[in-house]
Amino acid sequence: MVLRGVLAGYLLGSAYKRRSLRRNALRDSGTDTYNLKPGYPEPIPIHLDTDGQIQYSMKVLDGPPVDCVLMDDRNFAYYTDGLDCECYERGTVYCAKAAEISFQLPAGQYTLLVRQAPEASEETTTPGDSRVEFAYSIDAT
Repeated sequence: MVLRGVLAGYLLGSAYKRRSLRRNALRDSGTDTYNLKPGYPEPIPIHLDTDGQIQYSMKVLDGPPVDCVLMDDRNFAYYTDGLDCECYERGTVYCAKAAEISFQLPAGQYTLLVRQAPEASEETTTPGDSRVEFAYSIDAT
């Protein structure tokens, strides 16, 4: 039982790291597509060794609008524990179908949480999945 839990944790951790924006390079970019189910946010870790300029664009290809909420590691831990947390307003958008965001971050660990907007589920009686295209670039100085 313990071995199965360790193996599951390793596999989930490996998948989590592959889908992250964990970048040590000075410049990086990429595009991903996420299928978001109601109530299941997609956390995207961002690791910056130096201060950097972060840019991302988001477009909902299908489904309800989404929130993109940027938090530092401490506030993301509060969020996952169900506690009150704070976010970086410059890197955050709410209830949007499309957005282009650019902001500066100091070196550190962050999480960009992409989730279906809670307001969208209140407006529709049967919310479906949101298919989101997410493009990013990192330019660390």
